[in-house]
Amino acid sequence: MKVGEQQQQQVAGTGNGVQRCAVVVVIDPGHGDSHDESTTIDPGAVGGGLNESDIVLDISKLLKGKLAAKTDLIESVHLTREGNVDNPSQPKLLWRQQVAVAKKCDVFLSIHMNSFEKASANGKEVFYNHKSSNKAESAKFASALYTEYKLPIAWRQPPIKTSGLSVLATYKWKSTKLGIYRDSTIFQSVKAAALFELGFISNDADRKAVIDNKDNIAGWLCEGICSYVSANRAALCGP
Repeated sequence: MKVGEQQQQQVAGTGNGVQRCAVVVVIDPGHGDSHDESTTIDPGAVGGGLNESDIVLDISKLLKGKLAAKTDLIESVHLTREGNVDNPSQPKLLWRQQVAVAKKCDVFLSIHMNSFEKASANGKEVFYNHKSSNKAESAKFASALYTEYKLPIAWRQPPIKTSGLSVLATYKWKSTKLGIYRDSTIFQSVKAAALFELGFISNDADRKAVIDNKDNIAGWLCEGICSYVSANRAALCGP
């Protein structure tokens, strides 16, 4: 092999369909785990006889399959859970972050459905944590997800929102007898993180739209992730 050809291959990829600076994605299906010091599985929100935890797990599995096929951009894709998680070794939310860190995650997406006591509440929305050190990239990621997500229900306004959601934080919470403190040694390696509320499970129209479009939703989220990765390779892969 000529030196010039070898250099080109190092820049373009490994020759096996996975580029040299492909990224690792971790998908987090919300809920479906036991509460701290409890064996009761958290179903998340409930509506129409359905559990949020089951719906988002179905969609997350579909999304994993679609992302796994994007070998030009994605090195690997992982779920924080493949089913219900009994008695996680770490407190709620923290164990999800630890999965991401263990997998050397670059891009993290937590998937949920909303709920409200008034059935008229509806809409889809995406969050990123404006208190985290990865807030700039996470804002870009949230915007890419918003652009590609075409479920035919209204967007809540504003559609992209900031929140100090703990599952997206670049620090961990640890309970002690003295209270709670932050340890910034975990989750900081994640370069972009967002949480997507697919719609309201408590709203009949939203719930039906999500149930009827599980594969489409996975496809839209896949395109959002790939769009973000493609446009931000320098930030994701480094020098």
